[in-house]
Amino acid sequence: MRVLQVEDDEATAQMVARALNIQGFSCDTTNLGEEAIDLATVNKYDLILLDIMLPDIDGYEVLRRLRDGDVNTPVIIQTALDGNEGGPENLGVMDCLVKPFNGADLHDCVSAILARAGSEQEAGEHREGDISRRRHKRVTTIKSGKIVRDDSGLVSNCIVINMSAGGCALKLTGDGEIPDIFVLKLENGDSHRCHVCWRHDGKLGVMFVQTPD
Repeated sequence: MRVLQVEDDEATAQMVARALNIQGFSCDTTNLGEEAIDLATVNKYDLILLDIMLPDIDGYEVLRRLRDGDVNTPVIIQTALDGNEGGPENLGVMDCLVKPFNGADLHDCVSAILARAGSEQEAGEHREGDISRRRHKRVTTIKSGKIVRDDSGLVSNCIVINMSAGGCALKLTGDGEIPDIFVLKLENGDSHRCHVCWRHDGKLGVMFVQTPD
């Protein structure tokens, strides 16, 4: 099985490539939409993992141009955008992974999409626009929190946007530079040790690496 990943965040791209390789997939990665169109047009991929926010053109434009060029490869959107971003439903988006996600989320999503695509091919059916988000694994929330720096103990305020068992997305509301490793303290008293996996426009995506005692 061959997968094309279109992702401009290096940490996410490396995590996804490693997870796919463990599953036995061959993964090509590009961070540019224009290059993704060229690759997907020339090569036969079983699946495309497509980020929305890219340096040149956005993921939806990539998807439109692929469909206009009769490239009908199943697509999973992987994005840091908030939960209601599913993309144009008539372009064959099969699912959406909201960052940060972990290897288990990716495995479940890819396996389900390929199984669905295979069964539809055998039945001679093509079902487009079935976007089924994993709400049981991710909860869209608005809650306040505090980022505590290990080195200085300084605190920055933040708001939790999306949270899963493996991580969350944060919107910064305080000042100061945020290090790659910090402790997130939530208003309900929970604490999580976090590692930053992406940064964009005042938002952070983090993976939980341990829960302090």
